[in-house]
Amino acid sequence: MVGGHVPLTFNNIPESIAQVRAGAVRPLGVTTAARSPTLPDVPTIAEAGVPGYDTGVWWGFLAPAGLPAEVKASSPKTAPRR
Repeated sequence: MVGGHVPLTFNNIPESIAQVRAGAVRPLGVTTAARSPTLPDVPTIAEAGVPGYDTGVWWGFLAPAGLPAEVKASSPKTAPRR
């Protein structure tokens, strides 16, 4: 997006905040039900005209099947084991 190749994206605030603060991109809305304390002047998508819009961020640890035990053991201790 910063390079001008993509006109719109949904990004997480931590990934985008530097570009927002630098004025390289303009946030149109946050996807959660409440405004973000990090970007309090940015409306929610619901406030911007899509009533009821509310979605959060999902972060996951993904690995191939058969991951070696020593690699699995090195992942964060709080990560669910499935």
